[in-house]
Amino acid sequence: MRPLSQTQAFRDALADCSLQDLHSSGEFFTWVNRRKEGDLIFERLDRFVGSFAWRMLYPTARAQTLEFYHSDHRPVLLEFGSADLDSYYHAPIFRFELHWASESDCAEMVAKGWSSQIAYLNLSDCIFRCKQILGAWVGDRFRHLPRKIKQKRTELNHLKTHERWIQSEHRIQILEKEIEALSSKEKLY
Repeated sequence: MRPLSQTQAFRDALADCSLQDLHSSGEFFTWVNRRKEGDLIFERLDRFVGSFAWRMLYPTARAQTLEFYHSDHRPVLLEFGSADLDSYYHAPIFRFELHWASESDCAEMVAKGWSSQIAYLNLSDCIFRCKQILGAWVGDRFRHLPRKIKQKRTELNHLKTHERWIQSEHRIQILEKEIEALSSKEKLY
């Protein structure tokens, strides 16, 4: 008789090796015998399976049953969801956007990121530091544009329906200009 720890280890190893069906979207049956009505048979013969470890490695993988035309088998397509996997395993790619340069403090952020009090930083370290500072600045600057536009439009609508429109005329003009500027930034973003 095996000790309990070896038995449990054996069960765990078997559980890791067991295959699970990746349930596919689309038609359930993947094969048809193409006979007349009385002898017509549909079966699910084709499928993708994966171990628990494989499913953890590819959490966004999905199977899809496609249409068949000249064959009696439906093809089953395995999609790894590469866009999802890239965002799942890797940080998004950093790209400098041209419209950032139109911001008054962009040059200051680049200078802040590029300059260093540490004299021995090499070029790649300076670029990495600049990327970090610009990324944080962009997030603070542009992430909330839709919310800011909505707030300003709400305020503008309130002022336009208010009884004291004449007293608020200057503020209305300012808000309209701000909304226009924010909207153009949002379009560029």
